[in-house]
Amino acid sequence: MRGFFTVILFIIFFLTFPIAVITYSISSIVTADYLKNRFSESKIYTAVASELPEVITRSENGDDKMVSAEVKTELSEFIKKELTAEYLQSKTEPLVDDTFAWLAGKTETAPTLDLSDLGKKIEPLEVSYLLSEGFSETISEPIKIEPKGSEQLRSVFQWSQIAPIIFSIVSAIVLLVIFLMAKGWRSKLRKVSLALFIPTILGLLTIASTFLIGNLLIGVATGKLEGSEFEQFSKPFNDLLIQIPLDVSVRMAVIYGVVLAVAFLLFVVSFLVGRKTQNLAKGSTTNEVPTTPIQTGTSENEVKTTVTLPSEQK
Repeated sequence: MRGFFTVILFIIFFLTFPIAVITYSISSIVTADYLKNRFSESKIYTAVASELPEVITRSENGDDKMVSAEVKTELSEFIKKELTAEYLQSKTEPLVDDTFAWLAGKTETAPTLDLSDLGKKIEPLEVSYLLSEGFSETISEPIKIEPKGSEQLRSVFQWSQIAPIIFSIVSAIVLLVIFLMAKGWRSKLRKVSLALFIPTILGLLTIASTFLIGNLLIGVATGKLEGSEFEQFSKPFNDLLIQIPLDVSVRMAVIYGVVLAVAFLLFVVSFLVGRKTQNLAKGSTTNEVPTTPIQTGTSENEVKTTVTLPSEQK
């Protein structure tokens, strides 16, 4: 019965431990600080700012054919001056912070993108008819970003933040029970080492597939921009997102590497513990002093000793 229960515990640990590693690696990526650093390091602000003049001034109906080149140049220069990489960063980072605060349930106010200050600056130029419809709406008033199914999205995000803790605690408890159920220190150490070793090896084998699947999904997502009016943004966004699967894979590799080292160390220690126990057993056998039972009473072969007192000698 003990062996059957131990097998069940091993199966539970093999399921919960990899989930704990994966959810932790992903949740450590999906944070406001990480995304802000990723935006900055990928140079996405500079790439987007360089392409915005063409996108913003694109006319879908061709109504700008009669507009003079001077007006177009004035608008283009204004956009290059105002919509800089620094301006985009100053608007994006607060939006990222507000979005994660809203997802985590720290606030009930949906994140808002406010570019109305830019709209006030461009209004005196009287060139709003040259702007694309989408951009005109964006700079006219703040836009509240609240996607469909926002409550479900928030629930999923909040669950993803506590999932690593839950699965880590379950894994630790299961591993502790495996340790306590084993008899003898040598058996305890070897079973814990085995429990850590098997899912770790399997986890290391899945890291490459995780990286490849992540790259595939990102390629599909950014590939949809090709052939659209936002085609020029496909490469900057691909450069931005391509690092994410790599970072997740690196975090998984570090965790599995540390656990593998611990499993190997416990396995080596189990040999030392077993050898020390054997040496102690041999020592106790060598130093054993044989004892002869003391017999009492009389028998035919008993030797009697008579003690004569001095007074009796006289």
